[in-house]
Order: sequence, then C-alpha cells, then structure tokens
Amino acid sequence: MEDVIQFARDNGIRRPEAIILDVVASLKQFRSLATKNGVSPTWIGRVEATIIDHLKAWGEWQEETDGEKMEINGHIVSNICIEQAYKGNFHLLADVDGRGASMLLGKTKKPMP
Repeated sequence: MEDVIQFARDNGIRRPEAIILDVVASLKQFRSLATKNGVSPTWIGRVEATIIDHLKAWGEWQEETDGEKMEINGHIVSNICIEQAYKGNFHLLADVDGRGASMLLGKTKKPMP
C-alpha cells in the first residue's frame, strides 16, 4: 500500500488514500451492482472471489466470521456472511469446499424447515 501511495505522490496524484478508499468502497458493491445488471451468479461468484482476494491482500476486507469452518454433509463451509441486496432481499455468501457460493434469500421464498 505504501508503494502505491508513494508512486501516486511521485506522479502528482493528490489524495491517493482517498482515491484508494473510493475504489475499495466501489469494489465492495460489486455483487449488488452485478446482480442488478443481470450478471449470472456463476460469474458474480468468480469475479467477487477475485476482488475479495485482492482486498484481503491490501488489508481492506474484514472477515464476517472468525475464520470458523464447519462440516455439513461432508462439505467444508467457511466465511459465511449475509448481506442486504436490493428489493428487501438478502444474499447468503459462503465458501463451500474452498469455492465461493451464494444464495438469494427473498421475501417470497419460504425458509426451509
């Protein structure tokens, strides 16, 4: 991060920290924007996983869980979180067997027993 900030300053870019924070905030909104624009869930998961990996490397992504993992029916589930989507829906996000997975929880969907 320090290298990027110094590079920006050396090249006359003012307020590089603010620019980085704006970009980070935009990247964190990827899922909502992609869903709103009809991107397939498969591509959303793939792109979002890459974005999250980069944000983690920069120290700009805080885990929603404490790194807890659980086994469900022989599958390892980790990094579970829920985020609000549009129209009152929610996204359930998790890594299942090391791959990003998501599920839309909608107002019209009935919860499983």
